[in-house]
Amino acid sequence: MNLVTIVLKKAKKGMRAAEIAGMLEEKVACIQTILKIKEEHPDYTEEQIAMKMISKSFYPATLRNKERLNEENGKFPFA
Repeated sequence: MNLVTIVLKKAKKGMRAAEIAGMLEEKVACIQTILKIKEEHPDYTEEQIAMKMISKSFYPATLRNKERLNEENGKFPFA
């Protein structure tokens, strides 16, 4: 959540995603995701933004793993 806090503070000062990413040595896509979530949900707290990022990053991987297991085993073991 600390990253979200810093990114939002830097963006509030007028810094762009690429500048923030370079300064924090993070991927531009990560910074853009934080800023996009804040833009789409201006009422979100920093914690809610962090949770949304986690769900976006893990959920697609979970689906891919389920699909792969389905192909290998012929069924969904977690369904």
